[in-house]
Amino acid sequence: MTNELDMPGAEMLAELKEKLAGEQVDLLLSRVRHAVRDLLDRSGVTQQLGAENFHTRTIDGVLAYLGKYQK
Repeated sequence: MTNELDMPGAEMLAELKEKLAGEQVDLLLSRVRHAVRDLLDRSGVTQQLGAENFHTRTIDGVLAYLGKYQK
């Protein structure tokens, strides 16, 4: 958790998502602070990462992952 994120950091998150996707790994984020989420929203990074990959609580991210991959 951080209260600070700048545009280069936001862009690096988008790049990380692409790299991980190439390895068939999902990037899920939890407990993203409002100021950081606002920056990600305004910069279009939220759309690149997928709003469904943001979770209020870490357990929600874990459950989303398990629901997607556990059959």
